[in-house]
Amino acid sequence: MDAVFIVAIIKPKEGKLEEVQARVKGLAEIVEKEEPECVSYGLFTNEKEGTIVIIERYKDQAAAEAHRNTPHFAEAIKAGDDWLAEPTKVYPLSNFGGFSRGS
Repeated sequence: MDAVFIVAIIKPKEGKLEEVQARVKGLAEIVEKEEPECVSYGLFTNEKEGTIVIIERYKDQAAAEAHRNTPHFAEAIKAGDDWLAEPTKVYPLSNFGGFSRGS
């Protein structure tokens, strides 16, 4: 099966960017420890827009679905009501080309 890529765009409430960054960073640490089929989980900030972007790569669709069914993912979704200005936008992507040179 092909790798699965997901982009999630998070819009924190006014004044909550740093708090949300810390929460997302903690989530990434859990994903790294507990989800070996998650190949990468990159965290980025667009400070001008006040958004956080997560670029996720999973070994396959089953690994991406397993991520969505973890307790830590469910906790993050539930907690988001307190610190998000709008629902997280999630974009599953299909790779059609390009390259990666590594880290």
